[in-house]
Amino acid sequence: MDWESLGPVSLVLTAAAGIAGGAVKWIDSIRQRRRAQMIEALKFRLAAEEKDHAETEAERDRYRTAYYSARSTLRSYERQLLAAGIIPDPEWEEPHV
Repeated sequence: MDWESLGPVSLVLTAAAGIAGGAVKWIDSIRQRRRAQMIEALKFRLAAEEKDHAETEAERDRYRTAYYSARSTLRSYERQLLAAGIIPDPEWEEPHV
């Protein structure tokens, strides 16, 4: 290879490297855009799941409060029966929630 052909060869190699670099940059920007879209979608999904979880927790707390209130009332009736000398039949026991 002589010195006169070195200029055009280096020009072709430089152009090829520039094209390859541009292609890599373009592919990377597409990946970054897709990643950003995925992150936004996951944030939206997480917010929806947290809202659903909060609603479920609130509903569970309402049921638990109603259960404890009913249990307290039934215990009160049982104590009144026992105080009057009446043995409740059947004896009952609710599981602790």
